[in-house]
Amino acid sequence: MAYVHIAHNCTLGDHIIMANGASLAGHIEIQDHATVGAFCGIHQFCRVGAYGFLGAFSGVNQDILPYSKTTAPRPLGCMAPTRLA
Repeated sequence: MAYVHIAHNCTLGDHIIMANGASLAGHIEIQDHATVGAFCGIHQFCRVGAYGFLGAFSGVNQDILPYSKTTAPRPLGCMAPTRLA
């Protein structure tokens, strides 16, 4: 996909999917058939296990287990309220 960043010393497995804007820091290991959602950031020295799924807009600072679906909590709220007169 577009705008994916893969830093130095990353190990990528076979048949992975990385959506738009996914970013990997250095020394990341992504195992076979893993999916990294859009605009995710993965901290250095982390691993994404085989068939692991990382949801969109997630920031990761620890390993993702194999065969797991993972998302980061996102605060709910209005970022730019619309004012209607």
